[in-house]
Amino acid sequence: MKRIGTLSNKIRLTRKILAVSGGLPLAVLFCLFASGGAPAAQALTQPVSKQEKSETKPENKGKVFSGILLDIDLKDHPMTLTVENRGRVRRHFVFGGELLPRTLVWKNGKSVGVKALKKGDRVRLVYLRGERGPQVTHVRILP
Repeated sequence: MKRIGTLSNKIRLTRKILAVSGGLPLAVLFCLFASGGAPAAQALTQPVSKQEKSETKPENKGKVFSGILLDIDLKDHPMTLTVENRGRVRRHFVFGGELLPRTLVWKNGKSVGVKALKKGDRVRLVYLRGERGPQVTHVRILP
């Protein structure tokens, strides 16, 4: 009895070749059929080297600090701000950092100027380590 439509053409072809060749090892034929005979397909599945991975690494986005704005000095150069964080643990931490010319200030999803910052605002800062201390890159005024 014949089975019709149950085996794929690839399996049927493999069985015919094995029956005819007899002397070829099964492993060689399996490798040829598994790869599809295309060396380019094997090249696409090789892992990326460590050097290539390091080149695609994203830039450092900075560290985040949240708290209440205690002091801001826009007249001094560089402009500085001081933010206090009082968490549930009752630790008092004061952050002091420089505002850069490229510092972005956001309020309610809109970009506003540095002059929109007021004492007592709840803020979230993103900062990078600079030569003279933390440099603030983004300020988000929280509701």
